[in-house]
Amino acid sequence: MVQLGITYEGNEEFKKLLKLSEDGYREEWDSIGSERHGYIAKASKMARLKDANERLNHAAAKVTNRIIGNAGRQVTVINLGAGTGNTTLSVIQGLKSSDIERTFFILIDPARDGIQDAKCGLRQAGLTEGKHFRAVVATDRLRGIWSP
Repeated sequence: MVQLGITYEGNEEFKKLLKLSEDGYREEWDSIGSERHGYIAKASKMARLKDANERLNHAAAKVTNRIIGNAGRQVTVINLGAGTGNTTLSVIQGLKSSDIERTFFILIDPARDGIQDAKCGLRQAGLTEGKHFRAVVATDRLRGIWSP
């Protein structure tokens, strides 16, 4: 019989494998940084593929802004895999200031450099950490990061 996937013995070994996986993922993304993300976007445009991330950000912003605008109350937006925060910035650019004031953004990414860039971009856009957003270096598996 051929086994596929990763085999492990017991809960402790599973926890070790999960930690190794998350550490490896974090290390990979920490090595990229916003400068390299720019290179990827430029290469995509040069290949005449346009900037797929930019198009996705605009599409996500359009839907998110409609939801926020129709909610009429406090809204929390979670951006998993936030990277350098460009998706959240696209959302913010399309919001009225009254909608921004009742929206709290949680950005989560395992890359420390990406989250630092995201924080900087959000501050430059006029948002205050703690009041408007929280940016966390983590994966979606960590608990205790979901509330403002």
